[in-house]
Order: sequence, then C-alpha cells, then structure tokens
Amino acid sequence: MQRVDSHQSIGILGFVEALIGVGSPAAIGIGGLLSVALAVFMALIWIRPRAPLNLRMGMTCCGLVLLPPHSLYYDAGIAGLGLLVLADERGWEDAKWIAFLYFTAYLTPFSQAIGFSLLFPLIVAMLVRLRILSAARESEPFNTVGPPSDCLATADQGNGKDQAAT
Repeated sequence: MQRVDSHQSIGILGFVEALIGVGSPAAIGIGGLLSVALAVFMALIWIRPRAPLNLRMGMTCCGLVLLPPHSLYYDAGIAGLGLLVLADERGWEDAKWIAFLYFTAYLTPFSQAIGFSLLFPLIVAMLVRLRILSAARESEPFNTVGPPSDCLATADQGNGKDQAAT
C-alpha cells in the first residue's frame, strides 16, 4: 500500500481522506464528487464569463490548488495569487488573508497531530470569498467585465486637458 501524507494534503481528495481514511471507498467517492463539482465550477466561470477577469483568475488559482489529488502544503503558494486578487479588489481590507495564509503555513508541522492541513479550509474560504465578490460585481449594471468603476472616472480625467479650464 502506498503511503500518503494526507495530513499535509491541501487537495480535496487528500483532505477527505485525512478525515475519513486513506484509500477508503467513501473518501474516494466523496472526494471525487467534490473534485468534479469544483472542476465544473471552474469551467463555468470561464465558459460564461460574467465576473471580472481578475476575480476569475483568483478563483482559478484557488481551484488549481484544491483540484489535484496530491497537492501538498507547499503548493499553497499558487493560491497566494488569489490572495493578491483579493487585496487588489478590496483595497487592502482583505489583506489579513495574506498574513493568515503565511502564518498558517508555519503550523504545518502540527497538522499530523490534528489530522489535516489547516491550509485546506483557509483556501476553501478564500475561494468562497472570491466567489461572493464575483457575484456582487456581476450584479453591477454596465460594469460586469470591465475595470472597477473608480477606474472609469480616472480614465476620463486623463485626457491631458486641464479640468478647471473646461
């Protein structure tokens, strides 16, 4: 039997195996179904692009870490790109996620004691947060795939003319 470090896994299948049991049919079934659901979600955000590009890219970064069955804690750096999208989209209001991911990575040696990696729930929460932001942006009128609305105002002012003279 192959040895699997499920307590260090941040992929869906590895996380479910850490909870239920490595190689168990239930873990493989549940993990497989959740992986397929995530793959369909990721495909839909690109097939029907209603959300802004930066949010779709952030969700994809998180999904690419969660989807492979053998993603380990050091692969979480890819999800860090999604954190940068959060910081860009929300100012630095959500920058606490960046610090939280960074410090959670230091807890990896303790993951064997608790049975799973703390990075998995953090990346799932980040994916959900990006999806919530995406849904809010999708409902904005006339600005579903363009730049943030504050960029539109600065684009009109950058025409080289003195605004006071007009």
